[in-house]
Amino acid sequence: MREFIATIRQLNLLIKTIAELQSFSLGMLISLSSITLFSHL
Repeated sequence: MREFIATIRQLNLLIKTIAELQSFSLGMLISLSSITLFSHL
């Protein structure tokens, strides 16, 4: 049972890390697309 709880904690940490990376890459994508949009104006 203890190993099961440890595995769940590791999975939660992994999911949190992936979510942070996704939001970071999404923000980078939005800023890059807005930069290219403004440079074409």
